[in-house]
Amino acid sequence: MNIFRKINIQVFSLVFILILFQVIISTLSYFSIKSVNTGLESVFQKRLPSIDNLVQADRDFQQALVAERTLLMDGLSEKDYEFLVKDYDKNRKQVIDRFNNFAKLASTDEERKLIESFKEKYEAWGKYSDKSLPFLKAGFSGVRKDYIGNSLKDASHLFEDSRGVLDALQEFILNYADKEFESAQDTYKASVEKIVLSLLIGLLISGVLSFFIVRNITKKISFAVNTINDNKNDLNNISENLSEKSTELSSIAQEQSSSVEETSSSLHEISQMVKKNTDIAVSSADMVGSGKTQLSEGIKLIFKLAERIKAVNQASQELGRSVDENHTRLSDILGVFNEIQNKTSVINDIVFQTKLLSFNASVEAARAGEHGKGFSVVAEEIGGLAQQSGKSANEISTELNNSFGSISGIIQRSKDEVFAGVNNNKTLIEECLSLSLECETVLQKINTMFETISSSSNEIAHASKEQSVGVEEINSAVQEINDSNQVTAQRSNEVESLSRNIHNVSELLSKSVEELNKMI
Repeated sequence: MNIFRKINIQVFSLVFILILFQVIISTLSYFSIKSVNTGLESVFQKRLPSIDNLVQADRDFQQALVAERTLLMDGLSEKDYEFLVKDYDKNRKQVIDRFNNFAKLASTDEERKLIESFKEKYEAWGKYSDKSLPFLKAGFSGVRKDYIGNSLKDASHLFEDSRGVLDALQEFILNYADKEFESAQDTYKASVEKIVLSLLIGLLISGVLSFFIVRNITKKISFAVNTINDNKNDLNNISENLSEKSTELSSIAQEQSSSVEETSSSLHEISQMVKKNTDIAVSSADMVGSGKTQLSEGIKLIFKLAERIKAVNQASQELGRSVDENHTRLSDILGVFNEIQNKTSVINDIVFQTKLLSFNASVEAARAGEHGKGFSVVAEEIGGLAQQSGKSANEISTELNNSFGSISGIIQRSKDEVFAGVNNNKTLIEECLSLSLECETVLQKINTMFETISSSSNEIAHASKEQSVGVEEINSAVQEINDSNQVTAQRSNEVESLSRNIHNVSELLSKSVEELNKMI
């Protein structure tokens, strides 16, 4: 049991190490994805909206300039004039609104400085336009051509200064977004390298540990098998000894039978051969003592055989329990396969979310126009990687299902074969125990008979002086001896048959050990 306890500890240690490596790799993957996601969120939630607001503000700013220059043209109707003035005011207001939305997304000191610079220059332009270009207000009745110089010189200069700050902000945002995206790519590459390195280290360490643990387990099981082989050899030796003793007992029974025949023939001449009859009785008593000694040895051998059979029965039961524990551990491994399959379904969910994210990114890239072409290519690559990941996850799931069914079938077949062998051994051992008990009972009876024969022989020796009475007692004793000899011969044949049965059980045990070796 200590051997199997050590095997359990080693197997659980290996499983714990494998789970630990899986947790490490999962942790690295989680933080890597989180880091990459943080960079991408900054690009999508801050940089792209900032660029959009700046582009829209720049467009409204230019439309305001177009409306200003259009108002200087001759031939405008009153209705067109009022429409252009409203469009001018609307564009100026939209520039401020869009720029304020951009300012809310600013996160660096350089952005804030450029924002303050734009506000100052824009306010300067707005104040100059309100003061020096009155034709930009509804209800103006003067000559608009008088203000062409102000519009094309000072107002245009202030306008270009403000728009230059907008261009600087756009360039800064684009560069900053490129840096953040490159940083996300670098983080992704570093994360992939860490995960691959961790996976290789885990595989190497797991392979080395598995090699040594499996080799150690095989050695311990082989030791248990060798121990069973040794006990099997002892059982064979006991069977051979029992066979030899039964042969000797049969020979003694034959000798006793011969002596009884001689005694019967001598009864007709009892009056002339009293002395000879007395000698024969003494000789019979000696032979009975020798037979009793041999019988005692046979009884001891039977007791020893019974103990050995019990030991074999206990070893067979322990073997059955050990095999059942191995099946339980293999079933636990199947549970691990199920867990891996569940994790594969989680990967499929992640793949679906990645495809959805790639599609949304493609839509946003298309919406961004010329500025989103590079990001559109990245989105397509992410979608392709997601599709490959989904395909790999499905292949892993298929392989797991096939392996699960195959291993389950192997476990069930192995369990049925081992349990059938153990049950057969148990049945045979129980039969041997029953036969050994019967032999013990028979030998006890034989021992009692030998004691009776010894007592009868002594009576013959003492009763030689009283021949008439002694003849009758001798006739009765001879008859009992004859019956005892027949019983002894019969029991010796039974003991010999029992020894053959024990030998057959030993052979079956050998075959079971060979099958266990094949399994190892």
